[in-house]
Amino acid sequence: MNKPEKIEPSDTDTLTAKSKSAWSISFGSDVMKLLGGTTIAQGLIILSAPILARLYDPTAFGVLSVFTSTIAIVTVICCLRYEWAIVIADSNEEAWNLVIVCIVISTAIAAATIPIVALGGTGLGDILNVPELGTILWLLPPATFFGGIALGHPALNFWTIRTRNFGWLSFARIVGGVLTVGLQLIVGLVGFATGGNLVLASVFGGGIASTVVLGWEIWKHGGKHNMQWARWEQISRVLRRYYKFPLFDSWGALMNIVSWQLPTLLLASFFSPAVAGFYAIGFTLLRLPMSLIDASFSQVFYHRAAEARMQDKLAPLVEVTFSYLVKLCLFPLLMLSIIGRDLIMVVLGKQWAEAGVYAQILSVWAFFWFIFSPLSNLFRVLEKQEFGVVMNIVIIVTRAISLVIGGLMGSPRLALYLFGGSGVLVYGYMLIAIMTMSGAPLVRQLKIILGNALVFLPCGAVLLLMLLLGVKALILVGVSIVMLAGYFAFSIGHDPKARDFVSEVWRSRAKQ
Repeated sequence: MNKPEKIEPSDTDTLTAKSKSAWSISFGSDVMKLLGGTTIAQGLIILSAPILARLYDPTAFGVLSVFTSTIAIVTVICCLRYEWAIVIADSNEEAWNLVIVCIVISTAIAAATIPIVALGGTGLGDILNVPELGTILWLLPPATFFGGIALGHPALNFWTIRTRNFGWLSFARIVGGVLTVGLQLIVGLVGFATGGNLVLASVFGGGIASTVVLGWEIWKHGGKHNMQWARWEQISRVLRRYYKFPLFDSWGALMNIVSWQLPTLLLASFFSPAVAGFYAIGFTLLRLPMSLIDASFSQVFYHRAAEARMQDKLAPLVEVTFSYLVKLCLFPLLMLSIIGRDLIMVVLGKQWAEAGVYAQILSVWAFFWFIFSPLSNLFRVLEKQEFGVVMNIVIIVTRAISLVIGGLMGSPRLALYLFGGSGVLVYGYMLIAIMTMSGAPLVRQLKIILGNALVFLPCGAVLLLMLLLGVKALILVGVSIVMLAGYFAFSIGHDPKARDFVSEVWRSRAKQ
């Protein structure tokens, strides 16, 4: 295959609008192939949330969130991060051997959790102030195995991304979402609305389904043939070639996931599972404006960034991605900072009002995190994992200090205010570092943020006035929905690149 024509770094900023548009349209087409399945899966969660919130109490969701946090800490390193090398491997043969490596390592780590569960399950539940955790920790081994194979960002997902078979990845998400939500609803409706059953539905619904769908598709479309590539000498070579992933990226990822799960674990430990449940629901509310596209953007951006680096087109790709991320999330997150409590009460009921307050507290931090999340893949693409490790140390230390201070002061809200404030500072700094590494102009990115913030100002002023006047929550939420719909319609209608993006997206979806 001929190597694409190289563009000198000095010419990056002078790329034509047509060139940037081509990147954004192609990028958008791949994103939408994943976005379709993610939209349906997340739509099921949104539609079922009012029912689940009335079937299960905050304590049940607290148990689910604590178990999920425990699993997340284990599964993030269940492949020692070799899964991230699958996309950037030099050949398909090399990538397939990395898939084999990931499956073997994941199986070994899952097996290693069995004696841990047998000996320390009850003790862990007592430490985290969640006694029910001890009775369901037997799910840790299968959840760990599925975590390395088909959940989150594991081996089968990255092989599917490498082969650009985004349609099947989208379908796997739909199947997993349907089974998980379906099982949670059925169990709750028949009178077994416990935290343990929420966990069971999550592990056996989404985990098994995703593994079966992706595994079957890969095996049917070349997997059996690819097994001829699996050789010990090749496996040994890829283990050495991508040693930075387990050596640096695994530690950085472990610290990052621990820092993410600290709020759930420490809030449960300092206060109660119910407080952890409020946080879990509030955090879910924050993710709703983002979760529809977060995973899709992250996975497609990682693939495109690897290509763009070889072609010296990384800066325009980063600029286009940053622009769309800001447009997609700044307006809704600023809106949530005002109406979060009212929205939760309308949708889930008054018993969940505190979860809405938590969402309001963390909304500004969520914006910086959401922008950073897909762009953080540049650390791997540029092989700057060392920087990521250092920053993850900073993140986990600042979060731990913030949450412990709040816990010792006896105030969950104070803990989250400190958590969010430290996050804004740290993620803001890392965004600046990423822009510098990629060559994307910082001034342009600042203008993008300020421009979109100004668009929100009149809407925000109206919502604040309605709050001061004591307008009913249902009316406030209704007005907010109209504003949000108007914002996205205006953004697309007055942005030629956005219109091209949506047009190409529509065509790509029609062809599927």
